[in-house]
Amino acid sequence: MKLTDGVEIAATWVRIDVLEAAPSPQALTAASLQAYLDQLASAAPAPGGGSVAALNAAQGAALLGMVLSLTIGRPRFAAHDAAARSLLKEVERLRADCTALIDRDADVLAALIATYKMPRSTDDEKTTRTAALQERTHEATVVPLAVARAAAALLPLCRQLLPIGNPAAVSDIGVAATCAVAAFRGAELNVLINLGQLHDTQFVDAARRELTALGADLEGKAAAILIEVRARL
Repeated sequence: MKLTDGVEIAATWVRIDVLEAAPSPQALTAASLQAYLDQLASAAPAPGGGSVAALNAAQGAALLGMVLSLTIGRPRFAAHDAAARSLLKEVERLRADCTALIDRDADVLAALIATYKMPRSTDDEKTTRTAALQERTHEATVVPLAVARAAAALLPLCRQLLPIGNPAAVSDIGVAATCAVAAFRGAELNVLINLGQLHDTQFVDAARRELTALGADLEGKAAAILIEVRARL
C-alpha cells in the first residue's frame, strides 16, 4: 500500500496518520479467525497480501508480548524487570498499530479497486479517474510501508529480549523473528506493486530507498537470532 514522504528510519515505531482513518463497518479484526480466512480465500477484493503481512507483524509482536508477560513480575527475572517493562510498552504499541493496519489495508485496497470502475467515456471522466487512481494508489502504498517499518522494528526487540526473557518461551522469540521477516517481505511486495503505477517520482524514489534501508540484511539478522534461539533449546 502506500508510504510516507520521508526516508528517515526511526529507531522505534511511530504511529502514522493513516491509522486514524475511520474503521471499516465490518472490521476484519472483529470477526472470527475462520471468517477472516474464508474471506481471504474468496474472490472478494479484500483482504489481500497487505492485510496478511500486517497480521504476521501483529502476531510477532503478540508473541513477544507473551514472552514478556511470562517474564515481568517473576522473582527469577527481577534484575531485568525494568527493561522488560520498557520493551513491553513498545511491543504493545507495535501490536496495536499492526492490528489496525490489517483492516486499514483491506479498506484502501477495496477503495482502489472501486476506483478502477469509475467511468472514463469522456476526457473529463478520464482526467477525474486518473487523479483518483493516483490518490488511491498512494493510499494503497502508505499502509504496507507502515507494516514494513513495524516488521523491521520487531527484530531489534527480539534481539533485546533474548538474554532477559523467560527461557521457557525462547522458541517464541524465534517464531516472532520469523513473523517479522515474513511480514516485511510481504509488505515490501505490496509497496512495490503500487510504485510502478505512481507518477510522483519523488515519492517513489523515497519509498524505494526506505525499503532498501529497512530490508538491509533482514534475513541475516533474523538468522542470527534463530541461531541463538536454537542454542538455548
